[in-house]
Amino acid sequence: MGIVLIAEDEDKAFEEMFVETLEEVGFKVIRAKSLGEAISLFDENKENLRGVVVDGCLNNHGTLDGGELIEYIRAQGWDGIIIPASQSDDNNVRMVQLGATKKPHASGFRAEKESAITMLRREMRRAKIFA
Repeated sequence: MGIVLIAEDEDKAFEEMFVETLEEVGFKVIRAKSLGEAISLFDENKENLRGVVVDGCLNNHGTLDGGELIEYIRAQGWDGIIIPASQSDDNNVRMVQLGATKKPHASGFRAEKESAITMLRREMRRAKIFA
């Protein structure tokens, strides 16, 4: 089916929900905990990537953000699905402005995370990646 890259460094429960959901339908999931690792994994796997899930902050300190990863990915000409998965609405808005797929509205942190999974499924169905 292909590969999904998850760039998330702190929310283990959320990451595991994504991994479980994606692996159930046959995707291989690769994980990055930093911007540098995410870029390396993207470069190594871009031919087989079907989607990227990006946290707003990739190092627990707020100095590197998912927006930088999105800018890098789009500069490489990759036009696949990028799901913003930040706790911060401001980060999500910024990531969408930089080329991530727009998130549906949800209220509350857990609802935001769950809506990202729903959106990933919808966008992959739309792209005919899975039924």
